[in-house]
Parts: sequence; structure tokens; C-alpha cells
Amino acid sequence: MFIFRLRVNELGFVARMFLLAPYIFFGVGLSLLWLFDWGLVNPGELMVILLLPFIYWIVGFAPIRAAIKQFKSLLIIFVVLSIIGLLGAFVGAIFVNTDLMLVNVFAIFRLLFDCLLIYLTVVLVGFYRLGIYSALSLGLVISCLLNLVDWMGRGMAYESLAGQNTLGFVIALGFPYILFRLLFRSVNIYRLVMNLLVVLIVVVSGLLTWSKGAWIGMLITTTILVIYWGAASVKKSITAIVLVMAVSFIATEFFGSQLYKLVETEITASAGSASNEMREVQILNGILIGLEYPFGVGNKTYYTAARSLGLEFVSGGTPPDPHNSYVHVMSGFGLIGLIPYLLIMFYPMYILLRVRALMPARDFVMQCVVLISIYFQGMVTGEVFTQPLAWVLMGSCLGVSWAYTQRKS
Repeated sequence: MFIFRLRVNELGFVARMFLLAPYIFFGVGLSLLWLFDWGLVNPGELMVILLLPFIYWIVGFAPIRAAIKQFKSLLIIFVVLSIIGLLGAFVGAIFVNTDLMLVNVFAIFRLLFDCLLIYLTVVLVGFYRLGIYSALSLGLVISCLLNLVDWMGRGMAYESLAGQNTLGFVIALGFPYILFRLLFRSVNIYRLVMNLLVVLIVVVSGLLTWSKGAWIGMLITTTILVIYWGAASVKKSITAIVLVMAVSFIATEFFGSQLYKLVETEITASAGSASNEMREVQILNGILIGLEYPFGVGNKTYYTAARSLGLEFVSGGTPPDPHNSYVHVMSGFGLIGLIPYLLIMFYPMYILLRVRALMPARDFVMQCVVLISIYFQGMVTGEVFTQPLAWVLMGSCLGVSWAYTQRKS
């Protein structure tokens, strides 16, 4: 189909590692910044920006053009969303705060960069067949190990790991593939042991983030994948139960007292806690901004806009987003801008359903679980929109769909 396509091995080992390196850092996410005080720039994002000319020199422009042609609707929707964001910037600068204009212009460029990142990931997955999921998982495991070492160095107190919600966000989105490898790729005892160890590290880290979003996200992933895997036979059903019990036993044996205190503290603090009250207020503020300004007040301007409009806050300051990606977009792009954002979010699922007949059932289920994880995390954190990991995973899903489409052609 593509006469210009190189085989993966023709890229060479060094070129493949060069292309995968940023994705390892996307798997790390922002979760290590709390340990090393690196600021708020995602390391994977920074690598892609700095290495972009070299990446495109290796990848080539022809595959990128082919990917854009294959999924041109996505680019159009991104452009529409960006235009609405610029309109919101003018509205915000005129009626709310003049400082919103400069912040928004930078954020629009970042939004377009996220669009570019999606297409780059589509090409690497669907065209060159690179192991993006494996690179992301490696970064996640590295991040979990370093955070666990830091936690143990602090005396294994029951408080959460450093980074908390940021690490929980990365774990929630990276866990589906890690569990998928355990259930469907453990072809021998060595891989079974290694995959089980990785799952244990990620599960324990997820519990110790004290992130309810990560807990529920991992539970959703486990429920869907284990039920699907175990439904194939009675033997697998029994094995699934044994594996869940084994992971639970090991986790409680080594970290039982800490996990018990963690869960007990969370449950007793959930009703009326300051954290939950703050989230409710933040979400309400975002909705009020989106309803009052149909085009919003500009991308990533929630903090400044909410302060300038004199909206209600609880003690603890104002976070940069309302802990909900959909509400965050609504406040920045308005109720009108929320529509194209939702179209972008559900576009990969639409494409997956279109190529469903071309894919093995387990691959289809895996991609669906990844997208479901993204959709759920969007309800409990603003990082689905503000951080590139969700965009990368959406690009991976589109890349897998494109790979099977090419195989048919």
C-alpha cells in the first residue's frame, strides 16, 4: 500500500530506541517531578519538542501525510477547537482579565502540539509497528520503583507516595496494558513471573498514591480484563481467581498495616472532607464559567479566570484545573467548545468500532479498556486534557486500528 514504507528492522536498533525514548518518559509522566523538583514540564513532551526535527528526519513526512489523510477528520476537529480557544481568549482578555490572552496563546500552541503528537504516535504504532505500549509501561514501572524507594526511605509511613494524583493518573492509564501482558502474553513461566512482579509493583504503587481515581480505574480495568480472560475456560477462571488472591496476599503481607491505615483514613475522611469539598467547588466554578461564556475564557486559564470572577473557594488555594477534564475544557472553551473536545475523545472509539471485524477480539478489548480508562480519568482529573499521556494513548489506539486496516489492504 505504501511504497515508501520502511520495515521496522530497516530503521535500525538505534533509530528505534531514539523514537521510543520520549515515550518512556511519557510513561514516567509528571510523577517524578515531585522527587527531583524539575518544574511542571513533562519530560517526554520536552524530549519530543527538542528532538522533533530529528524524529521527522527518521520517520519521514510521507507516513505523516498518510496518517493525516487517514484520520483527517481528527485534524479538522482540533483546528475548530483551537479557533474556539482563540475566541475564548479574546473574550477572557476583554471581560475577565487581560493576562488571559498570553496564557491562552501558549496553551493553543500546546494543544496543536498534542494533535501533532497523536499523528506521530499513529505513524510509529500503525506504520512502523513500534512498541509504544511497552515503552510507556517501562516508564511507568521506573516511576513506581523510584517512588517506592523514596517512600521506604521516609520510613514507610502510611501517607501516600510523592506525587500522589500525578502518579495515580499515570498508573490508571498504564495499568490496562500491564495487566493485559500478564493475562495474554505470559507464554512461559519466566514471563509469567516477570509480568506478575510488574503488576504487583504497579498495584502497590497505585494503592499507595492515595488516589481514588487510580483505585477505581485499576478496579475497572481488572474487572473487564479478568472477566474477559477468565470467561474463555473454567481453568482460566480458576487461574484468574488465584492470581487476584496471590497479588492481594503479597500486597497485604508486605504493606498490610500501611494499606489498612491508608484505606481507613480515606474512608473516614471521604464524607465532607476538605479535599472533596474543594473538588465540588472547583467543578461548580468551571461549569459556571462555561455557562456564562459560551466560547469560554481561553485554554488553561481556569485559575486566573476563577480568581478574577471572584468565584467561591475553600481553604487551600485554587488548583490550575477543576479536577475534571470535561469541566476544564468547558471553562476554557465554553459549552460550544466542549462539543468538539468530546468528538476528539470519542473519535478513537468510533474508529475501533469501524475496524472491529479486522481485529482479534482480545486486541479490540484491550484498546477499548484503554479508552474507557481515559474517559473515566477525565471525570476525576484535569490531566487527561492538560498532560500528553492520554493523547499518546489515543494515538496508539488509532495506530492499532490503522495497522489492521493496512493489513486488510
